[in-house]
Amino acid sequence: MLERRKADEGDAVLGVLRAVSESVPLTAGQRLHRCPVCESSGIATGDHGVEWVPTDWDKETGQVTSVDGEVWFTAQAFRCRVCGLHLDSQADIDACFDPVWEIEDADWRDYEIDYDEDDAYEHWREDMHQR
Repeated sequence: MLERRKADEGDAVLGVLRAVSESVPLTAGQRLHRCPVCESSGIATGDHGVEWVPTDWDKETGQVTSVDGEVWFTAQAFRCRVCGLHLDSQADIDACFDPVWEIEDADWRDYEIDYDEDDAYEHWREDMHQR
């Protein structure tokens, strides 16, 4: 489809489509991701989660005394408006790109349900216990 579109519409139109695809408004469950076919920005749809990471330890006991949250995104579907690629199964996504990545510019407090700063350590302990 990309080759046909390039032949029919030309590089200029594809360039505009690529620019527009990077400026599309996203919902809370969407992230831009590089298309594995045409290298344009496509839209991945999925879920965010917070992973608790130790940031400080007691020097005497080695026990964790402080944790911080990292926001991770897991893609469950993907669509590229430039080349038409549409991935709607986990197997297809896994075959094309790593479906899980860290959202480095995200504040984990925006993604933690019922966030309470005093309970951050307890959340981390529960998460570690479940693994």
